[in-house]
Amino acid sequence: MAPPGGDSETLMQQIVRQNQQMAEQNARLMVLLERFGIQEDSASSRSSSNSEFIIESLASNISEFSYDPDNGQVFDRWYRKYEDLFLKDGAKLDDAAKVRLLLRSLSVNVFDRYVNFVLPIHPREFTFEETVKRLKELFSIRISLFSKRYQCFQLTKNYADDFVTYAGTVNKFCEDFELNKLTADQFKSLIFICGLRSSKDTDIRTRLLSNADDECKLESLIAESLVVLTDGDRMIHSLSQILKQLAYPLDFLARFSQSDEVRLLPRSRTHDFTAEINYGKTSVKWFEMSTYVALRAVLNPVARKTLTQFLFNTGVSWNAARISPTICQKRFYAEKVVFKRDKPHCNVGTIGHVDHGKTTLTAAITKVLADKDLAESKKYADIDNAPEEKARGITINVAHIEYQTENRHYGHTDCPGHADYIKNMITGTAQMDGAILVVAATDGAMPQTREHLLLAKQIGVNHIVVFINKVDAADQEMVDLVEMEIRELMSEMGFDGDNVPVIKGSALCALEGKSPEIGADAVMKLLEEVDKYVPTPTRDLDKPFLLPVESVHSIPGRGTVVTGRLERGVVKKGMECEFVGYNKVIKSTITGVEMFHKILEEAQAGDQLGALVRGIKRDDIKRGMVMCKPGSVKANDNFEAQVYILSKEEGGRHKPFTSFIQLQMFSRTWDCATQVQIPGKEMVMPGEDAKLHLRLMRPMVIEQGQRFTLRDGHITLGTGVVTNVLSPLSEKERMSLVEGKKAREKATGKA
Repeated sequence: MAPPGGDSETLMQQIVRQNQQMAEQNARLMVLLERFGIQEDSASSRSSSNSEFIIESLASNISEFSYDPDNGQVFDRWYRKYEDLFLKDGAKLDDAAKVRLLLRSLSVNVFDRYVNFVLPIHPREFTFEETVKRLKELFSIRISLFSKRYQCFQLTKNYADDFVTYAGTVNKFCEDFELNKLTADQFKSLIFICGLRSSKDTDIRTRLLSNADDECKLESLIAESLVVLTDGDRMIHSLSQILKQLAYPLDFLARFSQSDEVRLLPRSRTHDFTAEINYGKTSVKWFEMSTYVALRAVLNPVARKTLTQFLFNTGVSWNAARISPTICQKRFYAEKVVFKRDKPHCNVGTIGHVDHGKTTLTAAITKVLADKDLAESKKYADIDNAPEEKARGITINVAHIEYQTENRHYGHTDCPGHADYIKNMITGTAQMDGAILVVAATDGAMPQTREHLLLAKQIGVNHIVVFINKVDAADQEMVDLVEMEIRELMSEMGFDGDNVPVIKGSALCALEGKSPEIGADAVMKLLEEVDKYVPTPTRDLDKPFLLPVESVHSIPGRGTVVTGRLERGVVKKGMECEFVGYNKVIKSTITGVEMFHKILEEAQAGDQLGALVRGIKRDDIKRGMVMCKPGSVKANDNFEAQVYILSKEEGGRHKPFTSFIQLQMFSRTWDCATQVQIPGKEMVMPGEDAKLHLRLMRPMVIEQGQRFTLRDGHITLGTGVVTNVLSPLSEKERMSLVEGKKAREKATGKA
């Protein structure tokens, strides 16, 4: 037998020999890689894989950014938490990788809004610094310097923060404070508002913060504070103590000994006088300004009269000139006026291709009617007032404008024409009784011209007046050709193209007051045709009220406001209401109703209104929910419908579709993913009228006879009417909605 150590030694020699062979092979391989230039590619490949690994590891430590300015969720605050992670931990990443990491940390809504904002440039074409700068501009709370300084004074150390973190926060806030620009008046105003910490002073503090600007003074803050006081509130705790501090003569103080506490009298917000002291050209020192503030606060008639007599008969000498008092009457009326329903109300709007002049025409209508005292003139910038709209020069959200003619009162909806905002266009068109199709004489019919006509027809807008715009930039022959083209297109879409009113003019000329024959006169002729051609709709006032929510706003100190077009019924202040949709049922009370900033004593079906509701936060309500009479409607996710599928020539699909296809359904102000089933058939062809079984991904308010539109990506697939509302889906059926292709294969027996 061989000794045990011999086998072990032989095995070790074999291992050493194999390692030497592997090292030689690796050396040969590296020589070959260098010869053929593969080493760099391999290195870059390894670098790329390392980059992806770093991105994945960093992404797991970053929370998703969602924009919610009402709750303080803005990009600057979110980015501050991860700034070191991007700049230090991600130092090995190139600029493009940092941009990828940043963009994937945005929520879907934020990312979509950012992409739309930077179009047509691709988001990854910007550097990391440029991307951060644009996100800060787009998703920030635009606050005044005064508000920044106020927030700095409210700064406190959190219990969980260490002192270094707290010091960094203080340093950042103090940079925003801009101490070198602080004036004495601004400092006094800050101290005044910061002292209003009591819960009783919350409303006054909110009011002052919302109205304060960088140039506000202590006198104006005091005057504003007195306006919000209610009957019986104490205005001055001890008038005699104040006057003592200001070194008034004792005989003057004796006159106030029996009325040391001055209170606001009933109805003083609208009918009381205030005493104002004019100092002439004398510079106002701090104690003089305090006197001025104290005297303004004296609303007690007896005290005011005594004070006035004293000031006339006595001089106040603190190295200041003699005071010459002036008594003036101030009245504080409500800013809102009551809406008078003395004309029939009708909802119209502008539709058409992007940049054909819809918003310009809307502004021109208000300008021309304002000259006749029938509207308030609105500038182009007042209609497209969102930052993205101003930056890109296009309409994104629908805008609502009020005006009236001699015969009617109109609510006008300006719809976006860009293809990326067709969802907002559908929402706007759903609220119209008639429409104005705007077509540029320089372009003629364009893709969105056809699509907007198609959607208007599907939604049920059957009365359309055509305005051929920009005739000042085209010759007469071109204008006539565009008119022929539009009439043919409207006939093709199912409208009465031969008899549709067509007005030719220039909205820009009307807005600038030039060439009245194609400017102001053309706009007035357009409105006359709208009066005649669009019939006054019959409103359904007897049924329980229902309002599809278009938008939700939070008003500090008042509550939450929902806006939309009242579809049926009547709404009054004090009525109970219910919000239904998105698996929610929320009860509330309507505490106020307005239309175009005017108080509505009674809102009727067809009114474009805003309703103030009690006890609901802004985040509790979403666009797409409905405000209705409690118990009058229910949300559902399962129904049958009769649907017309558009042909290829009408802008629909080129191919048929089968069961279990996922489409997007648009109805009222909501849209929802929908699974389609075709009972008794394998497929539906373009141009066919079919009965479909539709299942929504989440329950929404569905009623028999409700119109809707089906879209697949950027294609309008069809339009339909709900024929039968079925029982809601069970949990098992709801789970099957996400199976998609597997469900289809199982149903056809292939799996």
